[in-house]
Amino acid sequence: MKGAAMISASKRFLKTREAYWTCPSLHGFSRLIEASIELHQQILPGNPEGRGWPGIAFVLYRDALISISEVALLWNRWTRN
Repeated sequence: MKGAAMISASKRFLKTREAYWTCPSLHGFSRLIEASIELHQQILPGNPEGRGWPGIAFVLYRDALISISEVALLWNRWTRN
């Protein structure tokens, strides 16, 4: 797992997720899936099936990214008002 590639994949995942939830579309959904696959490949380069503990690590990392983005969104909305 390379740090810079993982950070890049994480940023792309978060940006496409935010864009998809802002304006859902089929194209946005396909980009979200591509970003998720890229993130999966960066976290699990030698385990493409994602079984066992590495697969759980991917799910936990993805969920942590989603949680952080939701908290940031709520914080930004709260501080605006």
